[in-house]
Amino acid sequence: MMRYIVIAAIFFSLTACHKKPTQDYSNCAFSYQAAATELKWTAYKFTEKTGVSGKLKTFSLTGSQTSREIVDIFAGAEFSADGMSVDSSNPERDGKLKEHFFANLANKGKISGRFIKAQPLSVELVLNGVSQVIPVAIFQKSPLEYTAKLSLDLNKFNAQAAVKKLNQICHELHIGKDGISKLWPDVDVEIHTTLKPECGN
Repeated sequence: MMRYIVIAAIFFSLTACHKKPTQDYSNCAFSYQAAATELKWTAYKFTEKTGVSGKLKTFSLTGSQTSREIVDIFAGAEFSADGMSVDSSNPERDGKLKEHFFANLANKGKISGRFIKAQPLSVELVLNGVSQVIPVAIFQKSPLEYTAKLSLDLNKFNAQAAVKKLNQICHELHIGKDGISKLWPDVDVEIHTTLKPECGN
C-alpha cells in the first residue's frame, strides 16, 4: 500500500511542476485589437419578450489609446457600424431586416458614435440622424477579454416607423402565446473584444 502512495506522490509532484504558470499582467498596458472584436445585438419579439440575436459584421473603431485602464483605452474613440452588414444566421430574416428596417432609417441604418469618459463610461450614439448619450457597462471575462454592454430604445431614435414596418412584414412570425404580434423597440448591444498586452521587462 505504501508503495502505491509513494508512486502517486511522485506522479503528483511531477505534474504539478509542469503546470503552466498564470500570466502576470501587472506590469502591462493594453491596446485595442480590431480583429479580436465583435459586435452582437439582441432584439425582442412576442409579448413575453423572446430574444433574437445576431451580429453586425461591419464595425470599426478609431482613436483608441494604449493604457492600463480599460476606460482610458476607449475614452474619446470613435466607432461606426453598418446595419446592412446584419447577420442573424438566417438569410431570409437578414433580407427583411435590411429591406424593411435598416433601409427605412436615415443613411440606410449606418451607425456612428464615440466613447465618452464618464461615470459610468458612455457612448454618444448616432442612429437615424438622432444622437443619444447611453451608459455602457463593462464586464471582464478574463485578464484580456472584455464585453461592453448597452441598451437602446429605438423610440428615442425616432425609429418607430421602421419598427412598425418590420413587424408588419413579419406579422405572423411575431405572434406570441397570447395571439398578439409584437416587436419591441428595445435592442441590447454587446461589443466583445480581446485586448493586446504590451508588457515591460
